[in-house]
Amino acid sequence: MDIAVVHFSNETLEAPTKSMHCRSVLLPVLARIVEYSRLSPLQEEMYRVSLAALDHMAIGICVVDPSGRVIIENEEARRIFALDDGLTRTNERLVIGPSSSAPDAFWAIFDDHGPSARGQTSLRCFRVARPSRGAPFLIEALPLATPRATSGDELTRAMIWIVDPESVPPVSRRATALLYGLTASEAEVCNLLIDGLTLSGIARARYVSVETVKSQVRAVYQKVGVGSRAALVRQVLATIPPVCLACQIDGPDDE
Repeated sequence: MDIAVVHFSNETLEAPTKSMHCRSVLLPVLARIVEYSRLSPLQEEMYRVSLAALDHMAIGICVVDPSGRVIIENEEARRIFALDDGLTRTNERLVIGPSSSAPDAFWAIFDDHGPSARGQTSLRCFRVARPSRGAPFLIEALPLATPRATSGDELTRAMIWIVDPESVPPVSRRATALLYGLTASEAEVCNLLIDGLTLSGIARARYVSVETVKSQVRAVYQKVGVGSRAALVRQVLATIPPVCLACQIDGPDDE
């Protein structure tokens, strides 16, 4: 319970009319201040938790303003920027390509999200070549317009997702087995199929016969509900949670 106390001199027997008027004006303001003071720690905690959650994502995530200033970035985005391989952050600003500024096509995403574009989908995709000749980055950008807390105008930002094809989350045997009811051996065979190994290659890797592998592959197809390796890859990859590699490591209970 919050209490506001107003003191008058001992000679004052009744609160002056002017003071009563000031009180009626002041109390709502004080109540709002108290409300905000209670909300701020909660908002700060929610902010910290949200950033911590983003750090567990296996794709780079950041938020930039129209000037290119990076406002928020997760751990994977920081890793990608540190590579300085076609995509980096210099002086707190996003830099794409060898030049000191991102391509015009990228910054045009902010032009597409004015009041007239409200309600329209403005997701854009960009391919960023890497000087190292590695697999190019894929960037997806979505402008976000939110009202300012202190005024009615909009605060424009862009949500950026960065995919590094050279850092793909592995398929978890534990998750695959749990989702489709596979045995530990079937889950391992499933992963080896997704990795592209032939039946004879799987047999050599697991020190079993090719006939045993064929039997396990049939069981995997039946449980997953597919009829080919391509369908199996699509189905399993669609269920991989986009969490960091450390979170995907299988424990000894998978054996």
